[in-house]
Amino acid sequence: MGPLRFYFTVIVVLSVAIAQCAAAQEVAHPPGRFLNILGAKIWVEEEGTGDPLLLIAGAGGSHDYFHPYFSQLAASHRVIYYDAFGRGNSDKGKAPADYSLAHDIEEVEALRQALHLEKISVYGHSYGGFVAQGYAAKYPEHLSHLVLSDIFISGADFQESDDHINAEIRQYLPELAEKVAALRAKGLLASSPELQQAYLGQIGKMIEIFYLYNPERIKDLPWNDHNFNPDVYYGTIGMDADFHISSPLAESNYSAALNAMKAPLLVMVGRKDGIILPRLAGHFVTAVPKTQLLVFEKSGHYPFMEETSACMAAIDRFLRQN
Repeated sequence: MGPLRFYFTVIVVLSVAIAQCAAAQEVAHPPGRFLNILGAKIWVEEEGTGDPLLLIAGAGGSHDYFHPYFSQLAASHRVIYYDAFGRGNSDKGKAPADYSLAHDIEEVEALRQALHLEKISVYGHSYGGFVAQGYAAKYPEHLSHLVLSDIFISGADFQESDDHINAEIRQYLPELAEKVAALRAKGLLASSPELQQAYLGQIGKMIEIFYLYNPERIKDLPWNDHNFNPDVYYGTIGMDADFHISSPLAESNYSAALNAMKAPLLVMVGRKDGIILPRLAGHFVTAVPKTQLLVFEKSGHYPFMEETSACMAAIDRFLRQN
């Protein structure tokens, strides 16, 4: 996930905090294999039979945090997990510049072709929702259903969230805000080790305020050096991602593409998601009237983890729609 927040990857700092506070539960993975995708070895796992559902994780994050929750769909769907380029078991680039939203979108299409699938349903969580929307915009003929969870429809909403988070930190964690302001005055970017260390000192409170309905669920998030690559986060969002969203993501807006696509659209958000605020998720309904919006009352940024049964039942019902 990524620095400062769990939504577009939860920071190296949070990864470290999780490792220090509680080990994530070990979960069984379905069989996996490497596929040659766009010149790189990409790790793919599959379980179940039926119409294919491809899961796209947050920026910098491997697919691991989808386990074991989505196994509930394997009884009636072919659930496909993968580690995008730079994540998890897959090949890595050499620097943040090797990663981009455009590459992530093309990777989905190349993966569809490699799996010999005519149409796919796509679930995009957090930054993965941007990849899913970009795929819908470029390859609508290969899209069956689109599920977007805890993500924005535009880069402008992403920037508004950044501004909101920093305002909340100033209100609720003034001592952290003071440290951050001092470091920013020195010209340090969000990606600097000094800023990440500052956040680490208040990570428990930040989780409580922004990330989870039940903060104790942090133990179920498997973020560590294997599961998170900060280079991907900064390469796709920007080197100052916790303060300023970089181009081209900053200018993105998928309203026209989502209105034009024939595939049905389901948008999910947790009521206590302090990153993807329900108000911002509601912009999907305003911009794309056919949007089916579900708000999970006892969830933060991870409805599939905090309200698993209700979330999987909703996805299953949606995927059965024509």
